[in-house]
Order: sequence, then C-alpha cells, then structure tokens
Amino acid sequence: MATQSSALAELINRLPDPDEQGLLSNIDKETVDSVVSQIYEGGQKSLSALIDMIVEPGGGNDFKPRYALHCLAVRMCKPDEEKSRRVFTQTLAMQLGGDRPKAVQKYLIQQLQVAGGEETAAALGKMLQDEELYEPAAQALVAIGNGASEQLRNALPKVDGKMKLTIIQNLGVLRDAESVNTLKN
Repeated sequence: MATQSSALAELINRLPDPDEQGLLSNIDKETVDSVVSQIYEGGQKSLSALIDMIVEPGGGNDFKPRYALHCLAVRMCKPDEEKSRRVFTQTLAMQLGGDRPKAVQKYLIQQLQVAGGEETAAALGKMLQDEELYEPAAQALVAIGNGASEQLRNALPKVDGKMKLTIIQNLGVLRDAESVNTLKN
C-alpha cells in the first residue's frame, strides 16, 4: 500500500504549481490529462488514496490532490463516462459522515455537486442534518436535481433554525409541489 501511495504522490506532483498569486497560469493540458487518466485507471483504490491526501485547511499543502480530484469530477461529466461517474461519485459519497474532517467532507460534497447524480442523493440527504455540512449538501442536491426533493422533504422535520430555512428555500428552488402542504402548516 505504501508503494501505491508513493507512486500516487509522485504522479500528483506532476501537476502544475500555482503561481505567486495562487493561480494556475501554467497548465500543461497533456500532463494534467495524463495524470488524471492514470488516477482514473487505478480505480477505487487510487481514488481513495487521493481522497486521503486531502487535509483540513492549515493541515498541509493539498493543492495538487484537490486539483486532481476536481479534474476527475469534471472528466466524469462526459456523456460516455456514465458508469465510471457512478463509481466515482459513490466512492466520494462513501466518505461522507465518518471521521474525516468536516472541511474535507465539504470539499467532497462540492465535487459531488459537479459530478453527482441521483445515486448520491441519499448520502447527501444525511448531511442535511449536519450543522457544518447542510448548506453545501443542499446546494449539491439542487444541482443534481433527481432525488433532491425527497431528501430535502425528509430532512425538513428533523432540523430547525437556519438549517430548516435552507431546506425550505431549496424546496422552493426545486418547485417541489409535494412539500406545499407541509410548508403551509
């Protein structure tokens, strides 16, 4: 496993460094595509190892692993990647709700907002009851669309305050007719 982690770290290090302003102004598309393809070919093990490289802000330099994960999320949005997209998003969704730092889980949710589908709605729905993750979870669900209304409706009676307001607002964004009677009460 250590060999795989060091090989992944070497691969990730091939990605560009940000410039003095923190921007990626020197992207070599061929290199990025090659790195992303190799991570992708490594399957769930490589993806899980990549996720393990992401740390809380202030916990280390994880710019390149974050960038690689985002590039993978974007790649999975291609129409011919549907099966792979599901595996990718389900792997991300399995990382939610555990001991992983909330800031890292938030980043994973943001990647689900990019590439997620109905298969991740239930995992995101559970995050609607987490005081630190409810907002990005709601945003991801609305972006996904399919399965979002059900998850938001299910969470509604279990939360209050800002969390409840966020859920109500997002049910409105989705124009969820099934929640109208509940909201009238």
